[in-house]
Amino acid sequence: MLPTIKVYEIDYDFIIKNYLDPKLWNKSWTVFIYRDFVFTLRMTKIAVISNTITFEVKLNKHWDSRHFEYNVENSNISFLKKSLMGTIRRLIGDYERSKIRGTEGYKILEENLLEAENKLEEIANDFLDNEGVTNKEIREVYIENYVDNNSERWYKLDKYVDSLTYAVCTDLYMIFAEATNDESLKDTVQCYLNDGDSERIQRELKEYCEYVDSEEWLEDVKEELESI
Repeated sequence: MLPTIKVYEIDYDFIIKNYLDPKLWNKSWTVFIYRDFVFTLRMTKIAVISNTITFEVKLNKHWDSRHFEYNVENSNISFLKKSLMGTIRRLIGDYERSKIRGTEGYKILEENLLEAENKLEEIANDFLDNEGVTNKEIREVYIENYVDNNSERWYKLDKYVDSLTYAVCTDLYMIFAEATNDESLKDTVQCYLNDGDSERIQRELKEYCEYVDSEEWLEDVKEELESI
């Protein structure tokens, strides 16, 4: 059985001409469906002074939504459609990143990096003890700065997410690109699938986790301790 794929024809011109009609204020329009992914559009704000409509784009499987603005006087329907398609594309990215952060690989990496931060705190505490520093505020500032300067937790986690961009929701990206004739998106996803960058980054992150669990890493970070 073929998956459900549908791009809905919406009368955007009617919406723009009648956006002040209260009947449209609580209305939601289905824009695109693939399998059980449903993207909808609705108006969330009307600024009468600037004559601007704020639209919300929502994905039923994601907790957050995205918005874009449309100026009634200075924009056209072509611009609205382009803004909508771009917003859906970014919303797919939001959903994919949330899925990546829920993977076992991400959780394991995060645990390893948090453990490394705990080690950094211990190293800084031991150093301050040996230096005879007892002032609580001085200790807190020193430890915080030391951990911030030597931890790569957020950088490595972001790199992990980036390495799997287009890999988790490949079919959703490609079907959306095909349905909307977005050649740029198709080329972007195809380039990702062909370049093999993901595997290289995954190996680098694995090697980094092994490094932070080694004596070499301990020696390296201890060299970064600054004298009081």
